[in-house]
Amino acid sequence: MDKYEFIKRLEAALSGLSDEEKNSAVSYYKELFEDAGSDKVQELIDNLGSPEGIAESIKRESGTVAVQVQPENTSEPHNTDGSDLSGEETDNPGVRVEKRRDSLTIVLFLLVAIFTSPIWLSIAAVVLAVIFSILCVGIVLIVVFGIIGIAGIISGLSTLFAAPPVGIVFLGLGLIFTSLTLICSPFIFKGTVALCRWTINCIVSFFHSIIYKKEAAV
Repeated sequence: MDKYEFIKRLEAALSGLSDEEKNSAVSYYKELFEDAGSDKVQELIDNLGSPEGIAESIKRESGTVAVQVQPENTSEPHNTDGSDLSGEETDNPGVRVEKRRDSLTIVLFLLVAIFTSPIWLSIAAVVLAVIFSILCVGIVLIVVFGIIGIAGIISGLSTLFAAPPVGIVFLGLGLIFTSLTLICSPFIFKGTVALCRWTINCIVSFFHSIIYKKEAAV
């Protein structure tokens, strides 16, 4: 039996379903054959089992009462609920194929991430270094402004009576730099905290997505 006969028998066995459900099921198995390639078609047909058995499972899942059909190429008898007589539930071959495809996708994703890690890790390191450098410059400026402000206020007060013009200049500069320090400090602090949180969330989200995909494929 080739893939064309398989699809033809599947379409015939799906009689009784709506056109939308029937077309959706047929399209799904056509895509399986296209993904498998010409050299894997026969192996896929053997894994899937009979088209009539697949159609019966699809009808059962959709709520349509189907007539009992004797599956082909089966080595063990099955009950009408999809489980064998030994009480163990049989897996849907289509689900097994889909799980293999998901597992292959995860493996390819991990391989690409590993082999391209020098590139994206370098880019991420450069971006983080630039951001942290900007924050460090801001922190240094705040500290310098604070020191200049305090020194200006002290110098202005100490020379205010001996040389009033010079004392007023130093005192004014000290007050200006102190004000800049008090105004900019909250923004620098909030920016540093926000950057740290963002960096941690990005790292956690990245590893969480990998772990979640890996668990979903198992």
